[in-house]
Amino acid sequence: MIGLSTKTFAIDGDLILDELPTTDKDLSSRRITKTKTLDGGVTIEDRGYTPKDRKFTIRVPATLELRAKLLSFIEFQNNLTLTMEDGAFDVAPTTFDLKHNIFILNFEAR
Repeated sequence: MIGLSTKTFAIDGDLILDELPTTDKDLSSRRITKTKTLDGGVTIEDRGYTPKDRKFTIRVPATLELRAKLLSFIEFQNNLTLTMEDGAFDVAPTTFDLKHNIFILNFEAR
């Protein structure tokens, strides 16, 4: 179960979502920069990991009511709170898609 809410007041400002098993809640990466050098090699700079680099792909069954709420979130809110079993995250919505009657929501941690 996943909670999604707005930071500022909105009439429909919160949702409880029953995510599908294909939800990706822990897409993390390290801050790595790879730069080509003049001698044909590369240098790699590793600046580590932070939870703020997490990306979330949430998949939920599609309904008309949920579609209207999600579109409102995507169109009018740029600062949301995403809650799940391993914490609460300030997130920004990046994409919203509908495939085979499943909503696919992508968020990036702030």
